[in-house]
Amino acid sequence: MAVKRRSNGKTGTSLVGKPHPVCLLPGFYGVGGGYLSHWRDAASYLLVDEATEEGILVDCGSHAGLDALRANVNEVTTLDRIKLVIGTHCHWDHVEAFGHLHEEMDAQFAIHALDVQAVRTGDPDLTCAGFLYNDVFHPFPADIILNGGEQFHIGDYSLQILHLPGHTPGCIGVLMQYALTGQTVLIPGDSVQGGFGKQIKSSLPHWKRSVRGLMAQKIDFMVTNHLPPGSQTGLLADVPHRLARVYSQLETDFYFFADRQWA
Repeated sequence: MAVKRRSNGKTGTSLVGKPHPVCLLPGFYGVGGGYLSHWRDAASYLLVDEATEEGILVDCGSHAGLDALRANVNEVTTLDRIKLVIGTHCHWDHVEAFGHLHEEMDAQFAIHALDVQAVRTGDPDLTCAGFLYNDVFHPFPADIILNGGEQFHIGDYSLQILHLPGHTPGCIGVLMQYALTGQTVLIPGDSVQGGFGKQIKSSLPHWKRSVRGLMAQKIDFMVTNHLPPGSQTGLLADVPHRLARVYSQLETDFYFFADRQWA
């Protein structure tokens, strides 16, 4: 049985500019970030088993976009069928919404061991909630502690956790393989494009090593970690050249950003 989007009774141009799930591949949806939920949210992705309608979320944004995230998930499956939420790292814009969702979902939360304490305590610096977003991180416990190398399966997708420190010590990416074509898709978190600063325990040497590791992988497509104003979600091709460009920026654009923000 194929998962079908639940109708909201609206058609045509009435949906233009409104939050909505975006199908990137069969069973793979963009459901949060930017115009899909809230401009302050990082991108969130939903994988669904088309036979059971069970799902996995990779990142879930913040409480700012919570209502839109709920609506988007419920157009594809139902929130209570989400069994796992994978946090790519501990920052407010990526995972804070789980502090509100965990009591209404039967889902486990997974995050890397080096970022787990920040979400347990709601640390205002390590989560960026205080100094960057002027907001509160609602803390919650982690159910699954990741170290890198873990594998999960959902529908036609196999997921491998890649530990990609640099932006934060526990930053991860999710490398997915789509069984029907054998193609791979990287959900990078902020390991490819994110801010750098001592206050969030960034490390330039670790970040460079992480990107070099990605460049050695077979990656057919990549998705965005943030949706800046005017941008849309989609599958990005030409991944080796995109990663090479990111690598070249780690000592230029990214370093200067750190000087301006956290010197």
